[in-house]
Amino acid sequence: MKKAAKIMAALLVFALLTGVAPALASGEASGGAEDALDISRYEGDWTYMAENSFVLGSGGKQATGADSAASGEVSQDAVYNAVPVWALTGIPYVENPTMVDGGPLQVMNIFVPGAYMTAGPTGGAVIDPEGSMTVDYFDETGELVGAYTWTAQTAPVVFINTVDGYAGSMAFNISGSKAGIYYYEFLEKGFIVVGVTSRGIGLSMGPSREPATVDDDGIVVGKAPAGIVDLKAAVAFLRYNDAVLPGDSEHIFTHGASAGGAMSALLGASGDAAGYKPYLEEIGAADASDAVFGSLVFCPIADLDHGDAAYEWNHKYQTWDSLMGDFTPYQMALHNTLIDIYVEYVRSLGFDLGDDGESGAYYDELTEKLIEALNHGVTVSTYTGEAVTPEEVAAALNTEGSILDRWLAENGLTMDDVLVWNEEKETFEIDGFRILDMSGVYSRRKPVPGFDGNTESGLFGPNGTTEDVSAHFSIVYLEALERLMASEDEEIAAQAAAAYEDCAAEILLVTGSGVTDLMNPMYYLAGNADSTKAQCWRFHIGTSDSDLGTSASWLMYNTLRAADEDYVTEFELIYGAPHSAADYLTVIGSRKIPQNALTWIAQCAAGDVTR
Repeated sequence: MKKAAKIMAALLVFALLTGVAPALASGEASGGAEDALDISRYEGDWTYMAENSFVLGSGGKQATGADSAASGEVSQDAVYNAVPVWALTGIPYVENPTMVDGGPLQVMNIFVPGAYMTAGPTGGAVIDPEGSMTVDYFDETGELVGAYTWTAQTAPVVFINTVDGYAGSMAFNISGSKAGIYYYEFLEKGFIVVGVTSRGIGLSMGPSREPATVDDDGIVVGKAPAGIVDLKAAVAFLRYNDAVLPGDSEHIFTHGASAGGAMSALLGASGDAAGYKPYLEEIGAADASDAVFGSLVFCPIADLDHGDAAYEWNHKYQTWDSLMGDFTPYQMALHNTLIDIYVEYVRSLGFDLGDDGESGAYYDELTEKLIEALNHGVTVSTYTGEAVTPEEVAAALNTEGSILDRWLAENGLTMDDVLVWNEEKETFEIDGFRILDMSGVYSRRKPVPGFDGNTESGLFGPNGTTEDVSAHFSIVYLEALERLMASEDEEIAAQAAAAYEDCAAEILLVTGSGVTDLMNPMYYLAGNADSTKAQCWRFHIGTSDSDLGTSASWLMYNTLRAADEDYVTEFELIYGAPHSAADYLTVIGSRKIPQNALTWIAQCAAGDVTR
């Protein structure tokens, strides 16, 4: 990284003259050779992956390039490692890791483009102070945007978490696969790629989804805020070892989808926040900043404090439960009350949202973002890289039996009354975001409430126990129950009172502990606690993603834009994409590449993107 240039040049000359391999600036991280967090101790453990040394075929099955060439059979979704790579894997990033199956859980894998390192005199690798990559960057249409030259001191670092459902992240290998994570493309563009294993309420990318991380003593250790604490510790580890690692620790970009998107946003929002300090000290995290420069946030299951209300606002017209059928009168009352609470919440942050939840600038501008996505699908492409016609857009939204289909019939309308393609202006005209809400591609997947009492409740049970216990946590759900207890409908009031008695004490205990604040990026973005925030933000959600991502991202995006700081912010709905790391992709041969994302990272790191 930046500070290492002159040091590493001198060390390399020393090695060439004497034939003796000095440690990778051993002790530079904190001045002691015995420092457990000094990554230079692992200099000899770097391994080399030659260009095109493997091909990834269908289903993530790996084969060597030679084997594939010999058989003459290469899957259409094959991906080669187009640049040589140096890899350092299984490195503990805290002094007091959780022990699982006899080994440390909190480990890190680091992947570096081959140009930035050279083989060490006695094995492994050392930084090449003269190594560099000059890379062309394109937009999704293939048009050249510009070229940047990176070195071991300046290359951006892409820090990827694979958290899903608030499970623990897994320290991936780039010869593996996970949908929407473009390990190879990041490396080809000159970026350092980092993945870590962390605690959580299960392990993502694994053969099973355990309820919570349990250590070798049978103690539950994966409840909140363990997952975000581990990710922060990993960032601090990278910064602590800045002098001896390739990559610029001042330009770390986080990347995550779903609950991982929430973690990416939380890393960007809560840098160096004091509330995490005792947790970081407990696991022996490096004494360094845990702030990041940029956050790529995909479909985040975030702002769980208000998640139950946000989900109902996002699905105002979808008043049914996929398991139980149409809402009961009680469920309908709860649905409407949660929408009212969300409207009040958004207004309390200074945004213009009408009483009905579907008017005012906050709503109208979201509708404009939807129009941009629909237009993109027609004039450029969908997320798969292929364009559609206006008629296909309308047909996809108005599927037979959808709420939109029924609503149109009940009101004597047709699609032409609510969605029109203006050929001259090449734009859709649409009757509000509600058309997407009612469509067949945006169906709700959760009951009411959608989060409290479901998967996310597993996040807020107690650590330090031998039994994995879930806990109610939603303060807005509690508020909704309090309002419904005053209902003139005695049956609704009675049901609300019963639910309140069941969860109130637990919710007040969990929220009173402050742990929900530590898991909520909006707590920091709204200014409730001091933190160092990322400078660059990129929110992406698919138009076929009917989870929490749209409402959560829209609120974070608007909060950042309303701040006094000049944050670089991007919010984009991706036409046709499901709940995923959604991006518009460029088709190149058998590969689909997120050119826009790669270019955005490069431009942000180079300071070429403004608000």
